[in-house]
Amino acid sequence: MSNFGSQIQTAVHVRLATAAALPTCVYADASSVLPANTDLGAKLTASSAAALTIDGVAVAVDDEVLVKDQALTLQNGVYRVRVVGDTATKWVLERSRLARDSGQFDGMIVTTGPEGSANPSVIFIYSGGATPVIGTDAITYVSQGNANAAAVAALSADPQFFVPATTDTVAPAASGQNIAVFIDPAGLIAAMTLTLPNGSLKGQRISVNFTQVVTTLTVTATNTDTKGLAQPTAATATSTFEWVWDSVSSKWNRVR
Repeated sequence: MSNFGSQIQTAVHVRLATAAALPTCVYADASSVLPANTDLGAKLTASSAAALTIDGVAVAVDDEVLVKDQALTLQNGVYRVRVVGDTATKWVLERSRLARDSGQFDGMIVTTGPEGSANPSVIFIYSGGATPVIGTDAITYVSQGNANAAAVAALSADPQFFVPATTDTVAPAASGQNIAVFIDPAGLIAAMTLTLPNGSLKGQRISVNFTQVVTTLTVTATNTDTKGLAQPTAATATSTFEWVWDSVSSKWNRVR
């Protein structure tokens, strides 16, 4: 199976991918572990205290990892390491914001970093249903090896996380075909400015995701052409805005 080209909807880069099922752990969906409206994703928590290694590599806090070998395939997916674990602490993984919603899966590719014994620099393509019900439906991936790694490199940029304070300006960097930006402040933001970088590739996309309310949001562009921005003026704790680069007129056009 190959979904390269125009079918690619989401490109995710992770540090590691599992080569076998994780040590015994418990899966809890978001509604049972998080306050209302936070929607940060379900969690996998170790059944006993231990440090977590994936594919022979010790993980670090905030690593993005692909879990693909669980016996209960509904537990598979892209996760972010929240707690590494040790002899007195259980490790904890939380579904990544890059792959927590049903609409993000169809056409998804996942690329791994150069570490690991079994899966260094490997491309995986999501092979399940187009819009899986997270926590219910099977989440499966198939390996494409690394022969197409160069072709995919431009499509898989590391996510950019920002923790702004009120009145800060967030200015993401232009990198790769898809630019994933996460605005993750500690609390409500009264006002902030988002400045989009100049695009560099035809069809380049930038998605900006919020986890807190922004009461007054100002969106600008580095090239000052704001005709297609259709600037949102506020954000909720679950807002996602997306723009596509028009290389002919050199401007961003909002599509979401």
